[in-house]
Amino acid sequence: MTKDIVPQGVDISFPYVYGAPAAHLYPNVSVSIETITPEVAERMLGANIRNRDINDTTVVMAALRNDEWELNGATIVFDENGILRDGQHRLYSCMKTGKTIVSVVVRGINGESQITMDTGTRRALRDYTKMRGYKDYSTVATLGLALYLIDNNGLTAYVSNQRGGKTTYKSVINFIDAVYTPRIEPLVSDVRSITQKYKHVNAGVIGGAFDAFRVAGEENYREFLEQLLNRRTACVSVRLLQNVFEKQSSEQIRAKRLTDKYVMAYIIKAWNAYMRGDEIKLLKFTQGGANPEKFPEVFLGYE
Repeated sequence: MTKDIVPQGVDISFPYVYGAPAAHLYPNVSVSIETITPEVAERMLGANIRNRDINDTTVVMAALRNDEWELNGATIVFDENGILRDGQHRLYSCMKTGKTIVSVVVRGINGESQITMDTGTRRALRDYTKMRGYKDYSTVATLGLALYLIDNNGLTAYVSNQRGGKTTYKSVINFIDAVYTPRIEPLVSDVRSITQKYKHVNAGVIGGAFDAFRVAGEENYREFLEQLLNRRTACVSVRLLQNVFEKQSSEQIRAKRLTDKYVMAYIIKAWNAYMRGDEIKLLKFTQGGANPEKFPEVFLGYE
């Protein structure tokens, strides 16, 4: 991650005012920074009569429970009649979690302006990795989220899309910062090579598998990868895995692509056969039916 540096010649002297003052155009509008307790939040929500439905599984709720709340300039807005126009999820989360927050509060805006709120482009995780200066920020974001979810919920839960609660961008970004050098950076070019060769294969699934395989040693992992990319003669299990990836990328069956859980199971089975030197004839995984198969564990070598 690179350090933020203001370009030379840019005036950043406090209070960073660049536009002409316009407060006189809105004499009835006030702006303040306030401490909002759960009790105050409940009172504020009493004026919430012109808003969308409340979603009680928001990222804000998770951020408060994880003690990740920060004053970031986002506002709680009341109109000229005291009706809450923006900020209901922040207030609701404050009330439900029992956590006190500090927020910018704006009062006195035109109620009709509510239609213009929250209509901008929402930032994605890759926007945050880009802003933090990561090279190949999109792949870093995908790998970071995958490894974060796997570490917190397990490999099977990740490929089954069972996230175990709402995930905040701050938690994932902090995780990426902590593990980027030892775990994410070594995977970026490898994962990109696979997804460029085999289109529509989930980069997060590949990264999650490769991260697990590297525990068995860089030499074993590198040999498996070189075979998968056809840089070395592929063993039987790797050729079978290549067929799976090619099917995933096929125009004819893209609409019926295998789920991430199946693909991950095939990757692990191919790896296990490669590590053991087994000459398997088929890659298969039986998830349901009368005799469902246990999700395979990664074989890391004999002790």
